[in-house]
Amino acid sequence: MYRLILHLVLFLTCFPGVIIKANQAWDNQSPCPSAGISNMQVTAMITARFAYTHVASTMHNNGRVPRDAVFHIQLPKEAFISNFTMTINGTVHVGRVMEKLEAKMQYKHARWQGRTISLLRSVEPDMQHFTVTMSVAAGETAHFQLTYEQLLRRRLEKYDYTLSLRTAHSVRQMQVDVYIDEPEGIRFLKVSPVPEVPSSAMTVIQAERQAHVTFRPCPQVGKRCSHCDHLLMRNNFHLQYDVVRHLDGGRIEIVDGYFVHYFAPSNLPPVPKNIIFIVDVSGSMWGVKIQQTKQALLHTLGKLQPGDHFNLVNFNHHVESWADELMEASESNKEDAKLYVQNLQADGGTNINDALLHSVGMLQHAQNADLIAPNSASLIVLLSDGDPTVGVVDPIRILSNVQSATNFSISLFCLGFGSDVDFDFLERMAMENRGTARRIYLGTTAGIQLQGFYDEVTMPLLSDVRVDYMPEGVATNVTKSSFDHYFRGSELVLAGKMAGSHGDSLTSRITAASVNDVLTVEMTASVGETKRLLEKHNHALRIFPNRLWVYLTINQLLARRTLVSREEKTALSQRALDLSLEYNLVTPFTSMVVTTPEKPRTNRIAKSAERSCCPVPPGQSFIPYATIPPPPTTAYPFRVLAQSRSADGSISRQPPFITSVDNDPHVIINLPTSNLTVCFNIDDKEGTIFSLVSDELSGIAVNGQLINSKRPTSGSKHTSSYFGRLGLVLGPALLLEVSPDGLIFKDGETRSGLNWAANVTLHRERLTLRVDANQRVTIELELVTFVVLLHRVWKSHPEHRDFLGFYTDPEAHLSSNTTGLLGQFVNEPEVEVFAIRQGPGYDKPQGTMRIRGQEFSVTRGLQKNYRRDQKHGEPVACWFVHNHGKGLLRGRLSDYIVPSIFSFL
Repeated sequence: MYRLILHLVLFLTCFPGVIIKANQAWDNQSPCPSAGISNMQVTAMITARFAYTHVASTMHNNGRVPRDAVFHIQLPKEAFISNFTMTINGTVHVGRVMEKLEAKMQYKHARWQGRTISLLRSVEPDMQHFTVTMSVAAGETAHFQLTYEQLLRRRLEKYDYTLSLRTAHSVRQMQVDVYIDEPEGIRFLKVSPVPEVPSSAMTVIQAERQAHVTFRPCPQVGKRCSHCDHLLMRNNFHLQYDVVRHLDGGRIEIVDGYFVHYFAPSNLPPVPKNIIFIVDVSGSMWGVKIQQTKQALLHTLGKLQPGDHFNLVNFNHHVESWADELMEASESNKEDAKLYVQNLQADGGTNINDALLHSVGMLQHAQNADLIAPNSASLIVLLSDGDPTVGVVDPIRILSNVQSATNFSISLFCLGFGSDVDFDFLERMAMENRGTARRIYLGTTAGIQLQGFYDEVTMPLLSDVRVDYMPEGVATNVTKSSFDHYFRGSELVLAGKMAGSHGDSLTSRITAASVNDVLTVEMTASVGETKRLLEKHNHALRIFPNRLWVYLTINQLLARRTLVSREEKTALSQRALDLSLEYNLVTPFTSMVVTTPEKPRTNRIAKSAERSCCPVPPGQSFIPYATIPPPPTTAYPFRVLAQSRSADGSISRQPPFITSVDNDPHVIINLPTSNLTVCFNIDDKEGTIFSLVSDELSGIAVNGQLINSKRPTSGSKHTSSYFGRLGLVLGPALLLEVSPDGLIFKDGETRSGLNWAANVTLHRERLTLRVDANQRVTIELELVTFVVLLHRVWKSHPEHRDFLGFYTDPEAHLSSNTTGLLGQFVNEPEVEVFAIRQGPGYDKPQGTMRIRGQEFSVTRGLQKNYRRDQKHGEPVACWFVHNHGKGLLRGRLSDYIVPSIFSFL
């Protein structure tokens, strides 16, 4: 079942980067009252499985001061955005799609010019984020429109369309219209009830080939939040459907010189399968993951058919199998295998190579000994949650070993469990061996995801499927036309162009191996039939064959890139880029840039005064709802913890710089939306350089190089690590190197050496660098302020050496694409600590942290913030994440190592 998900979050805020919500305790005469969304409308046209979704929103600033309208969308990585238009204060701004490097350069240029600019690109493994923030004058209205396109893939005999709507304020008018137009006929349509919304808000009109679903909740529908006076929409719009099937050559739709061919025959008997389930039982699978895996395997074993053969292989640092050879899928054997599964325990390392070769050898022995039917399908399904750590650990060697062993006679399917796994490695291995890969996201639904994948790939109906078109030469630029398998509940989709003199019809011939014989089916489609049918329907997307051909072609070019040489990869990338630009699509090769004219400059005091219009009430959470993360913003998500009053009585902010890396070295991160402070340690060999902040779009980077203590500290066998050198990229041709010995500032070809002994201030355009003698250096940019502290120790100290601490401004305006050990938290993840319990010490309780679907133990403790008390430090309570931040960080600590002190990550 394919899920098309759109998260839509709409805000009007008083100043950039912080979400403000109304509260009953506030003064009703506040100059920054809560803003309502005047109108929100989503229109989806699903024509022959191709979904074209248009989102429109209108927001009005009914306050007395300018405010920022923030439009934020999350959508699946596979969707291609094709248009974004906004109208602000009467001026229309249209997003422009361009090559990624060109977009990045324009983004940097515009940021340094002080212009408002937003950029869309793929920044998450499986999601892309689109955020635009625009200033709306008092009394003015902002209009946003976004369009994206995607093919709905058929899984488990249905197509699935889900629209997740999230609003931070009341919506005066909301409407969702979904128009389905399927020339084959609609077999069934199921629209799920929307929680907390009366059924009368949903209208479904269905005919033989068309359906129109309308969702129009009343303005008062929504869930009242416990601490504010506005209403929230927290509901999902969800529908499923399928089309009429026959045992034939499928359906060909031809419009304006392009065609699309869908093939999903029904009533075919399953092909006998020989399947080996390989299960990772290493120590990292302990707990919930191994339990969910067991449940999914028990479900799948129960669905094996008579005539199937199977086995179970589990691995950690050793490889073990349930039986010595493939076994028939008899009831007694299945029950015995289920008992074996229930007794699996997680412990040890990860030996993927030996597990795969052992399983391949078992299947090949069965084939060579004629133990299995000649027309059966041989499959391996591998599940792992981590990288290889035992035996052969080099991914390239494993890929070579497996490909040599299978010799293209076995299909390998890979499941990557969680975020620590090297999914690119699993995906390439599957693609090289006639299979596919799927990432399983941790959480309560992981077991359902596993069962779904097992159900998809364990019921082959056809193998070696080939599609040809006649007469010869009539079809050109055809997408992938040969397939290793066709599985029950799925669908094969092809597209292509018709030759210039294509005539009035197109004939397809499909050949495939079935359970009994070779299956051959032919069908002919008339050129004008689909076009005449669509012209009768007002809400059908008449150009869908052309758009779907582009969509399939780009995706297949992406897939082929992982399997070819460098030269071929370059050619495939250029072809995908050309198509993306020609059709104005945001793909992995392009970005969409939205710019506005240069803004007038304001100083920091003016900005502070403007921001004080809407004080956040005590205890107010910035997160608008708890079920999904807040939208990425241009502000660094670290809360101001201290304020003081100046002589004139106004509030002056004193950033505590609680986001820092200091001492040996400890990293402290404040997560305001989760109301948590987390910390972890960094440790590696001397000379290693780590990326702390890396924002290529803004042209800013900070890297730190480790030094070790002179000898292990008393009572320890290991030396301590510190940051002994920092490199800061501050803009085009602006570099700063800091060490306990001094500072080197480079401005183009000009090089200035500074020492710690004197107070020095340097000014450049949009940059101020200030050295406080023997204490710190402060670097102020328009986007961010950094502080580097100097820690001196006694020269003859037997253990320690001089080192540096690094602190970053909680009001940083780095881009949402920022990464690095600290910078990645620009997009603050949703973090929860629960199940707090007694730890090893009375003052160190333990808890379980949940982030990105993962759960792991953390310990409560204290770290030091030296920003204000450079000698003794101020204690900061935080949840300590063990193993160098594993689980909290995206990827592993080693992923943040860079080659030089001025590198971007």
